[in-house]
Amino acid sequence: MTAIKGIDVSKHNGKINWSKVKDSGIKFVIIRAGYGSNTIDERFEEYIRGAIKEKIDVGIYWFSYATNEEKAKLEAKKCMEVIKPYKEHIIYPVFYDFEYDSVRYAKKQGVSINKTKATNFAYAFLKEIKKGGYKPGLYTNLDFSKNYFFKSILRDYDVWIAQYGSRLYYKDPHVMWQYSESGRVNGIIGNVDMNYCYKKYNKNESLRNENTSENKKEDSSKETLIKELQKALNKSYNLNLDVDGSFGPKTKAACTKYKTRE
Repeated sequence: MTAIKGIDVSKHNGKINWSKVKDSGIKFVIIRAGYGSNTIDERFEEYIRGAIKEKIDVGIYWFSYATNEEKAKLEAKKCMEVIKPYKEHIIYPVFYDFEYDSVRYAKKQGVSINKTKATNFAYAFLKEIKKGGYKPGLYTNLDFSKNYFFKSILRDYDVWIAQYGSRLYYKDPHVMWQYSESGRVNGIIGNVDMNYCYKKYNKNESLRNENTSENKKEDSSKETLIKELQKALNKSYNLNLDVDGSFGPKTKAACTKYKTRE
């Protein structure tokens, strides 16, 4: 498919004229919702409302300072708390961003980050995001993809890879490429990160997946109740119904017959 052109932004990009951004051909934006376990990007609300108003597709990233898996989960929960009012508008993934500053912070806290820890932190965050009904994704670069993340997590989630230049050397599957940190876009003063996306995300895809999951849970509960009903009918009236959880003709007829008799 043809690459889709987009940007990613945080408070450092200052005041943005989203109408001009749209007119410049930008189709999507990945917005930093916050970082750490409790800090919201001070321009998040302003940015996401502006992008939504101009009908620019939206995704999210959260910068991590996790030093263990529980803290990574807390970051995910805080992220979802922040973005919840805009859930129906978030079409692109919610990306986990763990970088050099994350590693430096952990070291100051007495935690040495290795490949196992970084991968487990990412899994902890992204599993929470998926449970919350969002599409999870992993932001990384060439160095971290080799030295901090195992191949398993790079296969399990949509990867947004950063490598600046005119050619990408990352050979593994990925959905997005951050190709510049010094792009120029009308409506934004100064440099902005530029991206190409190679996957078409559908509106409300994550919500549909969440609803499908909930429907499966509901179906499973109904099946359990019907099985209990079939067992009770067999025991009480010496029947020989199949205990299959299906409310078929025989089960329905038995319910009608013995309800009438009562």
